Amino acid sequence: MKNATSVKNEGLAPWAVTLLRALPGAPVVGDALPGSRDDGSLRFSDAGLVLRVEQKAHVDAVIAHSIEDRSVGRPEPLLVVARTTTSGAREILESHGIGYVDAAGNAAIDLPGLHVRTGSLTRSGSFTADAVVVPAASAPALPRLAGKAGLIAQALILEPERAWTLDAMADRAGVSTALAHRVFSRLERATVLAADGRGPRKTRRVASPAALLDLWAEEAVEPKERRTPAYLLLRGDGAREVSSRLAKHDLAHAVTGVAAAARRAPVLTSVLVIEVRVEAAATSAEVAAAADARLVDEGANLVFIQGRDDAELRLRRELEGVWLAAETRVYLDALRDPRRGAEQAREYRSQVFGF
Repeated sequence: MKNATSVKNEGLAPWAVTLLRALPGAPVVGDALPGSRDDGSLRFSDAGLVLRVEQKAHVDAVIAHSIEDRSVGRPEPLLVVARTTTSGAREILESHGIGYVDAAGNAAIDLPGLHVRTGSLTRSGSFTADAVVVPAASAPALPRLAGKAGLIAQALILEPERAWTLDAMADRAGVSTALAHRVFSRLERATVLAADGRGPRKTRRVASPAALLDLWAEEAVEPKERRTPAYLLLRGDGAREVSSRLAKHDLAHAVTGVAAAARRAPVLTSVLVIEVRVEAAATSAEVAAAADARLVDEGANLVFIQGRDDAELRLRRELEGVWLAAETRVYLDALRDPRRGAEQAREYRSQVFGF
């Protein structure tokens, strides 16, 4: 490896070198390995390890998937050094054996003879957020996949083989063509979408559905949701019974979360609480009365969810007499369920989306 005794690397920025040097084990920063397109390398002499280093300003779920794809087949382990990373990106990198370190103090490297994890090291060799001070760059100002922009992402995931025009997406998601264009442009730059043609006839297809799903799940936020717990004595198919009652009162709704996921992935555990998204205009009392349920503070087996608008009901569908939220929304609501939701969401994702 060249420049093993001094840092003279044009590929790695000074802030990245500072972060790498702060890792335990007195690593030596060097140039990229011969024949590689990496930004640098890192040698841990005591552990006998040489790592490839890739530098990024910001790593989200899409970039993490891209890094993982490029690392396949390489014998040397990879370490990503970044100013900022998202929690979803860190989870993806770690699940594929790729180490990371960022300016916020997040770090994870798990290799034979070398184990680094934020907050788990001894004082003599610790790496924490205040072990090194590096000005962190802000993530790019791009349209987040939340709210109406999130509907565009969901529509893409639900029909990944479709060639989408701007007009078709605007109509499907109920958004302006300007917003559709901004989201498409962002996802094209991230190589999540592949474009074909030019001008008004230009179409886009999803190139990486898994990356898009992870990015949307990472960015989707419903900051003003109203969650109303209730109780209803249910026998048999509880989701069908609740949906039928709400439909009779012309209340737009969609069963979501684990209760909806269990209808597609029946191996999931029993459903203790049924979550139902309901149109925003109705009051909590009106919704409970329509379902013939009573509002409770504890012991709920129903939760009515109402956002600031009805955007999340736009992609709902009816299946065997039950109104269900879009499969994307079902996945995310299950993922966020504290009652073993993540485990059940992964099973649902595997069976429904196939990745």
